Parts: sequence; C-alpha cells; structure tokens
Amino acid sequence: MADTTSERETLIQEIAEKVKATTGETMDAKQEEWVRGVVRAELEAGGRGYRPQPTAKDEDMLQGTTYGRLGMTLGDVEMVYDVLTAARNRDGRNRGPNATTSRIVEAVRNQRALDTAESGFGSQLVPDAIYVPEIWDQAREAYSRIGGLIETRTMQGPIEKHPVLAAVPDMIFVGETADAIGAATAYGTQKPGSNEVTLTANKFIAHYNYSGEMVEDAIVPFVPLLRTSAAIAQGKLMDKLALNGDTTNAGSGNINLDNADPADTLYYLAADGIRHAALVDNTNNATNHSGASLTWEAMIKLQTMALDRTYDMHWGRPENPNDWVYVTTPELDDDILGLSELENAAMYRGLQSEYKPLNGELVRVAGNPVISTIAMAMTEADGKVNSTAGAFGQIVGFNPRGLLWGVKRSVTFEIERQARYDMWAIIMSTRVALGRFTPTGAASGIEWATVLYNIKDN
Repeated sequence: MADTTSERETLIQEIAEKVKATTGETMDAKQEEWVRGVVRAELEAGGRGYRPQPTAKDEDMLQGTTYGRLGMTLGDVEMVYDVLTAARNRDGRNRGPNATTSRIVEAVRNQRALDTAESGFGSQLVPDAIYVPEIWDQAREAYSRIGGLIETRTMQGPIEKHPVLAAVPDMIFVGETADAIGAATAYGTQKPGSNEVTLTANKFIAHYNYSGEMVEDAIVPFVPLLRTSAAIAQGKLMDKLALNGDTTNAGSGNINLDNADPADTLYYLAADGIRHAALVDNTNNATNHSGASLTWEAMIKLQTMALDRTYDMHWGRPENPNDWVYVTTPELDDDILGLSELENAAMYRGLQSEYKPLNGELVRVAGNPVISTIAMAMTEADGKVNSTAGAFGQIVGFNPRGLLWGVKRSVTFEIERQARYDMWAIIMSTRVALGRFTPTGAASGIEWATVLYNIKDN
C-alpha cells in the first residue's frame, strides 16, 4: 500500500511532538525536510499504511504471528532478528530475518528511540535491544541465589575504584563558635574506614552450536530456550564466583582444588570471594566444627564473629535481617531443618510474612535467611575441596553489603560461521568484576564473612 498524504503528515506530526517533548525544541525546516524524506521512504518500502506504533513492552503487535502463537516476547523477536542478521552478514547464502520480523523490530526500536529521554536527535536513532538487560535482570532475580543479593555498579573502564558506605564515625559535641574567623578553633575531624572497592573486569564466555539446517523456522522456537540458558548460566556464574572465587593458581592451595593446579579457564580464578575471605584472608572468622553434628549455637556464633569493634560495625546483626545470609551445602539441609530450636513453626511463619523469602531460602535462623545452593560443595576436613569427593559440610555466613559487582559488559551475542562443519556458533560473553570491601585496605581486615567447616553430614 503506498503512503497517503494524511498518513505521512500524521506520522511527521507525531515525530515532531516527540522531539519537542524530549528536547524542548521545535524542529527547524532542515530537520523537518530530513524527517519527511525518511518517513516517505519508510512508508513506500514497508508496504503497509501507518498506524501509531506500540511501545517496546506492548506484546499486542505479536498477535497473529508465529511469535505470538509460540508465546514469545518482543525481546525474543529482537534476538531472532539480531541472530539472523548477523548470520546473513557472515554468510551471503543466509537470507536473514523475514519481512515480518524486520517490521516488528524496526517498529519497536523506532518507538524506543523516540521515547528516549536523553538529549540529542541523532544519538537516539540506534536503541539497544531489550533482551540484553532482560537476560541480566532475569539472571539476578530468577536464577541467582547469592549473586543477586550483591549491589551492582556500571563500569566505564576495565579497572575502577568505587565508593561504598564504610564505618560511619560518631558525631562530636561542640560549642558555639564566637571568635572571628582566623582566631577560632577548628572543630575536630573524624576518620571513617576505607570507603572504596576496587573492581577489575574479567571476561567470561559460553558457546552454543547449531547446525546449518536450523534456518529461520527452526531458530525461532530455539531463541527462548537460548535466552533462558543464557540467564541461567549468568546467574550460576554469579553465585559460584561470589561464593568460591580464589585467584590462587598453583599446584596446591586453592580452596576449590587444594591438591592440584586448576586449569586456567576455571571461573573461580577471576576473583577472591566469600569463602576465601574467612578460610584464607581472615582465619579468625573460620571455625573448625571438628567433624561434629551441626548445632544451633555454632550457627549463631557465625553472626557474633562478624563484629568489628575497631570500625564500629556489626556485620552479623544488621538492621535488616536480609543483610545477614547463611549459605549451606544441600547435604546439610535436613541437619538444619532438624534443629530443635526451629520447632516453633509459628515463629517462622511470622518471620516469613514480614520478609519475602529469598531465592533458595530453606528456613530462617534467628530471623536471618538460610540459602541452600548446589554452588557449595562438600569439603575435606580443612574446609577446602580437592580432587576426591568431600565428606564434610560447610556453612557460610556473610553480609552482602561487603561485596560489589561491577559490570563492564552485561551480555553480548555474536554469530560465527564454521563452514567446514556446516555449523553456526553463538558466542555469549560478559565482563564483570567482583570487589570486596575491607576497612583496613587489606583482605585480612574483612569482617563481613564467616565460615563453619568440617561439619558431619547426618
């Protein structure tokens, strides 16, 4: 259908109103002429009449399409479009996205560009795909049990120092200053603890292969599975790195492989994490349970050990109960649930009604959540893992405010053609950093993490 004058003028008027609402300025004659040319070309090439475009979150535009019948989202469609566009660019025989897919994505991205509140007309023409932040958010909120509890900051460079709230000094009592400036005595000053965390971005990748026969009809239903897989992989990485990170790359000594040299590609070599803070950095915060069965008193003591008198911080008993979290191996679930002190189910139900359960929450001990996660392995008697199966459980207690995520690259996807095998590879990559706060500037000053190890599994 060719465009009509009314269609063209309606669209131009709507664009003009969006520009004015966004920038506060009215388009001049040159800008209006440019917009008219773009609108005319779009209407003539699109083969359809104009109608007001839905927002990026409006799924109604998928009704009646294959995407709608499959229950897919606009994020799924954008990912299909990007995958097929990249495949076409790498291999001329691939026809790329079809007309329906292209129209949907172009409409969504044009609308998103017009809705952007940032200034600058030209900078709004290439909006980001919505599936990228969706994967990151899904990883944190749905598939992460530990990593999602930690604050996230955006990084501009590969290594950055980010400010954090450290020990807050006491206010001082002073009198009124009556002397003239220059003769008055200056008020005393207070010195807080170190208030910055160093973030160093590390790159992680995952490869997904599919055959050359998987053309558009096959890739469409595969994309939601790919997005879910990417979100799960991201959430799993965050949990395992935060919990098990140890940069020791030697023949012995790594808490995840104490008796061998870990492969250089293992995730935990990227940064030191929570368990390392207590087992290695500040061993005063680690307790050997001597192969005995778990007790309520031993778990409560983990909170008490997280007391920092020097910097006036009690990490183990914060104002918000969700700011102190126990993490346990699944093998100890029954041991925790069997503690006689947890028999008062009414008390537990009351706590649950006040605080929303965290992902993977098993129960609450003294009001604080206990998370069970497969990311925590059974260990040897020294609290570390080696190449043989461990026989002892471990419980970590930590305050999420002691850590910080840095994100240099959330999630990106690239397509690689492997002609020799008639295969396509989808490469997912991310660049994240894990930083840990210490008031002294040294890892030995960390007080927000504790560990109870060498626990008998009953």
